[in-house]
Amino acid sequence: MSRAMQFPVWWAYALFLRWCIWEARSHLAACAKDGLTDSLSLREFNAQIDRDLVRLADVQRRMQPIRRRTA
Repeated sequence: MSRAMQFPVWWAYALFLRWCIWEARSHLAACAKDGLTDSLSLREFNAQIDRDLVRLADVQRRMQPIRRRTA
């Protein structure tokens, strides 16, 4: 598959990662509002957000050359 054809796939994956990050941060905010500030599951949510941010940065890096050529 050519790199230009991969752009929609990377774009959709980036959108999914942004949604996952937003959902996890919303959950953490709701937990903080309820007074839950520290637990193993909340630490795992923070770790998942960090992993998703790294994946998002990688996807954006992979999309960069495609944007330059097609823009």
